[in-house]
Amino acid sequence: MRSSLSMNNIVTAIIAAGGSGSRIPSQISKQYLPLDNKPVIVYSYEELAKSHKVDAVIIVAAENEISICESIIAKFKVNDKPVKIVPGGSSRQKSVLCGLNACDENTKIALIHDGARPFITNAMIDDCIKTMDKYKACSVGVSAINTIKQVDDNNVVIKTLDRCKIWEVQTPQCFDYKLIRDLHIKAEENNINVTDDCTLAEINNIEVKMINGSYDNIKITVARDLFTAQEIIKQFKRG
Repeated sequence: MRSSLSMNNIVTAIIAAGGSGSRIPSQISKQYLPLDNKPVIVYSYEELAKSHKVDAVIIVAAENEISICESIIAKFKVNDKPVKIVPGGSSRQKSVLCGLNACDENTKIALIHDGARPFITNAMIDDCIKTMDKYKACSVGVSAINTIKQVDDNNVVIKTLDRCKIWEVQTPQCFDYKLIRDLHIKAEENNINVTDDCTLAEINNIEVKMINGSYDNIKITVARDLFTAQEIIKQFKRG
């Protein structure tokens, strides 16, 4: 097991947990909602903290929820692996940059994951980090199940896309640390806004490798996702 942050080539996991979850009627953010007797964010934290390939965990939380996040992690802390909780920005993209800026200077690989996506697995983590031997950016995802159509501004179909070549992107996403930090800084300076971190690599002509994830690796976005998540947990327990 990797034991010290004094080493080079550190792998740092960043959990983006600053979203408010406005589409779920609740007084607390979606990543802190209870899911089978523990908060949603704990599932991701536990899996990343237990990984032998991850050296440190950084959780980026909304500034007004730092104390909530700290108390939750203190209650569910699984080992002595370093975990740092830092305030985020006004958007996910800005929050990820806050997490990148908080990484140890010896970080080689940054693994970025959504705090509202509780079903990350050790296999996903391992596959992402292993892929960094050949690529500078990669993402977990799944092949599209439904037929996908491209439309114009009036919602008139332009063409049907080949779903064999369409992926639904998930997290974790993994990057060469210096590269992704520089790309985020560049995006910030040029007011470039993206919906996921891999897009920054794409628009800068950097190859992004897709890795098979899981259809269970859902993101808690709307209320019904909590019910789906409960069913997934039941399946895990039966399995």
